[in-house]
Amino acid sequence: MQQLKWIERKFNFGYTPEYLPLYIERLRSTAPRIEELVRNLSDEQASFMPEGKWSVKQHIGHLTDLEELHEGRLEDFLAHKNPLRAADMNNKKTEDADHNKRSLPELIREFRASREKFIEQTGRFSEAQLQFRSFHPRLQVEINVIDLLHFVAEHDLFHQLHIRNIINA
Repeated sequence: MQQLKWIERKFNFGYTPEYLPLYIERLRSTAPRIEELVRNLSDEQASFMPEGKWSVKQHIGHLTDLEELHEGRLEDFLAHKNPLRAADMNNKKTEDADHNKRSLPELIREFRASREKFIEQTGRFSEAQLQFRSFHPRLQVEINVIDLLHFVAEHDLFHQLHIRNIINA
């Protein structure tokens, strides 16, 4: 079965602050899950680009590349900006990064550090700030911080599935 494209995904939002611990835990679990997936891969396997598409290393690097966007969106929420900043749908940062020249441990270490920074930033929000809604430019809906965390967690899972599919191919 072919995986649904990210830009075709639909989401249900409206999460309340009580969901914060759940999504924090999901976001914390991404790096360990990826480590488990790639623990037996050689550098060559991790750099392999099936049909010219992203390698395992590029998927991991991409997750790190997007942490800047996620952190920026948290800043947007704190500043009550509307709309939220837009993503680069061409993924220029990932395309230009040459993640395949880096080691898996380095890529995972960098992702883990950037993710922890993102998670720490969520601690700056009061309950009222968690509920402030702003317009998400690609999804064309208003979301709150918890919805953003849900979105990021789903994006993580999307790339974990790609990594698994590359490994199993």
